[in-house]
Amino acid sequence: MPFSLLASELWSKWGFGDGDRVGEALLDLEIDGNERIDARFLEDCVLEHLIRTRLLPLCPEPIEIERYETIHNPIRAAGYARDEQAPAWAESVMINVTDGDLRAAVEAVRTHGARK
Repeated sequence: MPFSLLASELWSKWGFGDGDRVGEALLDLEIDGNERIDARFLEDCVLEHLIRTRLLPLCPEPIEIERYETIHNPIRAAGYARDEQAPAWAESVMINVTDGDLRAAVEAVRTHGARK
């Protein structure tokens, strides 16, 4: 099932469907973790991969991201304050992720790790 990722979600604790958007899509495609990587870690790594390789290159300003150990959005803009709003441009920067994109991201993560 295709879905979208907005750059503005990098500034939200509840961004990317509270961190579950990728996991829901993986369930729809019946893709799960394996003996090397558990399902939740796979979801977070795939989200990070999509953000690093597809979303960040579209942003007009450089953005550093960091990973959080949380039940909420695990990938966020680095160093933002809780009350900080996303830049105005972030609402218009978006990627659409197809089933094929998701499968390719899973393969990249399983082969190379999240930062490739």
